[in-house]
Amino acid sequence: MMGLLYLLAFGIYLLMSLSAVIIAANRAKRHGRNPWLWGFIAVFIMYNLVFWDWLPTKFLHNYYCTTKAGFWVYKTPEQWISENPGVAEILATTTSKTDRYKAPQGVQSGYRLNDRFVKETLEPVKSFLFPVRIQDEVIVDLKTKEVLVRRRSVYSGYSGSESQIGFGALKLWVKSKPCRPAKNEFGKYEDSFYAIKEIAHEHNQ
Repeated sequence: MMGLLYLLAFGIYLLMSLSAVIIAANRAKRHGRNPWLWGFIAVFIMYNLVFWDWLPTKFLHNYYCTTKAGFWVYKTPEQWISENPGVAEILATTTSKTDRYKAPQGVQSGYRLNDRFVKETLEPVKSFLFPVRIQDEVIVDLKTKEVLVRRRSVYSGYSGSESQIGFGALKLWVKSKPCRPAKNEFGKYEDSFYAIKEIAHEHNQ
C-alpha cells in the first residue's frame, strides 16, 4: 500500500514537472527567448524542489564512511587485567548486560557490563544541513572514565523528528546502508569485558 502511494506521488510530481517544462519552453518561445534554456531552468527548479539534498547527502555519507568510520581498541581485557592486578577477580558478575544505568550527558543510551565497565551509545553528531550523522559506541571504565574500545558508525536518512512536517521522512532516496565497521569484533570485546572475571581467572592459571 505504501509503495503504491509513493508511485502515485511521484507520478503526480513527474506530470507537474513535465507541465512546468513545457509551459516554460512555450512561453520562452513566444517571447523570443531560448526555449531550451528556459526548459532546462524549469527542470533544474523542479528537480531541486524535492531532490536538492540527494547527491550532497550521498557524497557526504560516502566521505564520512571513508574518513570518519572506524574501530579502535585502546586497551584489551588482558592489558587491563595486567594493569589492574587482582581487581578483575573480585568484580561482581551478577549484573546482566541489559542493566540500564543513568547515563551522563552526551550519552544516548548505555548499560552495565559489570561493576566496572559500561557500554555506551553516544549522542550522534549531525550534519548541519544534510541528513548524515556520526555515532560512537564505546566501552568505558566507569572508575577512570577511560574509553577502552570505540566503534564509529555513519548513518544517513531523515527521521520524522528531523524533518519539517514529516516530509523528510518520506525521502527514502537519501538513506544509505550504514557504515558500521567491525560489528562482530566490537561484540566480542563487549562480551570479553562483561566476562573479564573469568578471563582473569584463566590468565592466572
